[in-house]
Amino acid sequence: MASKDDFKPRPRAPKGVRPFALGDRHLERVLSMLVAVAAEVSVVHDRYDTLSRILAEKGMVRLEDLESYVPDDEVEAQREAWRQAFLGRMLRILQEDLQEDSLEEREENYRKLQEKLASRPV
Repeated sequence: MASKDDFKPRPRAPKGVRPFALGDRHLERVLSMLVAVAAEVSVVHDRYDTLSRILAEKGMVRLEDLESYVPDDEVEAQREAWRQAFLGRMLRILQEDLQEDSLEEREENYRKLQEKLASRPV
């Protein structure tokens, strides 16, 4: 098991300019915080899942059991499915907005094409 001394501290601040994909730095910050919290929730969920499985199997939990637990492929697949569903629920509104934007763009392009074709002499 790795000790605290095995890990190097991360830099305090990233180098370079932070890109803003949403066009608003405040929205970017909120999204960044939300994703960080989601990552922590995912870790807590995995820890809870580990505790539940050890308790179900042994009826008690020792710290050694918790620290040495290695999930098998089936457990990893279940956890990944949970993570994907969780992220889907959390980011649903962003996905819907992206889909609406692209639908609006397609409709606008189609309308422009109709106008262009309608204005051509036959």
